[in-house]
Amino acid sequence: MSKSLQEIQERSQAWYNQIKKQKRESYRYAKELGFTAQEAQVLAGFSKKKILEFSKEKEKL
Repeated sequence: MSKSLQEIQERSQAWYNQIKKQKRESYRYAKELGFTAQEAQVLAGFSKKKILEFSKEKEKL
């Protein structure tokens, strides 16, 4: 089964948009939990579960 270049480009763009959306949501979640903009940028690559763990750890400090 051969895929055309256009199909590959469309799937690639869809994947990129999904990753971008997930990072944006994680960034906003981190900001809601009280992280700075710089911290939220770094945390955007993590899952919401992990961000919550970091938040709880931060509260203990």
